[in-house]
Amino acid sequence: MKKGIHIFDVNNLKEPVAQSKTAARKAVLQTAVSRIVMALPIFWPALAMLGIDVAGIMPRGYGLGALQGVLICSQLFFAASFGAAAFP
Repeated sequence: MKKGIHIFDVNNLKEPVAQSKTAARKAVLQTAVSRIVMALPIFWPALAMLGIDVAGIMPRGYGLGALQGVLICSQLFFAASFGAAAFP
C-alpha cells in the first residue's frame, strides 16, 4: 500500500499506465469488507437457535434434528448468494 497498485488501460492489460495509492486502499477495503460479509451467514443457524430457545419453543427429539437440518441447509443456500452479492 505504500507504493500503490498498478493501474492498467482497458485496451492494454500488459503494461501499467500508473500507480495509485487510492486504488490500493480501496482494493484492501473491498477485500476486507467482502470477507467479513461472506462470513456473516455462518452465524444464522446459531442466532436462530438462540432465538427459538429464548422464546421457549425449542422442539425436542426428531424435531430438533429437523430444525437444525433446515437451518444449516438454508445457511448453505443463502450464504453463497449473499457473499457473492458483496462484491461490486
